[in-house]
Amino acid sequence: RFISWQDTYYTGADGRHYFKDCFIEGAVDYIFGHTTAIFDSCQIHTVRSGGYKTAASTKEGYAFGYVFFNSRLTSPPDVTGVWLGRPWKTYARTVFFQCVEYESIHALGWKTWGGREETCFYAEYQCTGPGSDTSGRADWSYQLSDTEAAAYTMKNIFSKESSPDFSSDWDP
Repeated sequence: RFISWQDTYYTGADGRHYFKDCFIEGAVDYIFGHTTAIFDSCQIHTVRSGGYKTAASTKEGYAFGYVFFNSRLTSPPDVTGVWLGRPWKTYARTVFFQCVEYESIHALGWKTWGGREETCFYAEYQCTGPGSDTSGRADWSYQLSDTEAAAYTMKNIFSKESSPDFSSDWDP
């Protein structure tokens, strides 16, 4: 369990991270940093209206940034307008993959930050729940096709080919 307010978990500047069955709570940009990270079957809990779950700053040349698999995106009942993320740096990458998105998620999903929406990659794939309606999502965000989604495996995400900084494959 990671519990804080802002900047709950800094993923750092290098390496690869894997989280399974964890609980991360915060209010603003509470999952942030440069690395490639998988959050597998986690609960990502936002405690402030208008808060941001992620602020990725993925390095240029990385094929993947933050990937949330089968996670639950929750908030207390009185919290509304929660953003999935905003790009802290130019090449930010965040994908929510088959997650349950609760009603607190803002209809746009993703927030702009300093014009970085031109170079970032923010996407969802087969998410469900009352906050998963993508018809009003930011026009610069993506819905992965089945073909694109096929690349989102732990083997690919953590392979040495996914980043110029990885010298070997990694299987957590």
